[in-house]
Amino acid sequence: MTRIKSLLENDITLSMIAKQLNSEGFQPPKRSSPFSAGILTRFLRERGIRTGPLPKSVTHENHLKPDEWWLSDLAAKLTIPIATLHRWRRVG
Repeated sequence: MTRIKSLLENDITLSMIAKQLNSEGFQPPKRSSPFSAGILTRFLRERGIRTGPLPKSVTHENHLKPDEWWLSDLAAKLTIPIATLHRWRRVG
């Protein structure tokens, strides 16, 4: 995590960070495939670290009512894949 944070400070893309981590011999958690932008996005989101600007719909207007959540934020809070929430919504 320390290395990822130091690379994020250099204002480079997640794809470039993934390539750098792979070249330095780092491996993603659970020894899955090599680092990719997608793996880094998920890894950072699960730790509450945002890697880009928020959409205007989130930052400029109040779209959610009390006790409503964006699915991505709820998935991160519950530490479950967002696909699970999509499935739950789909099946009721």
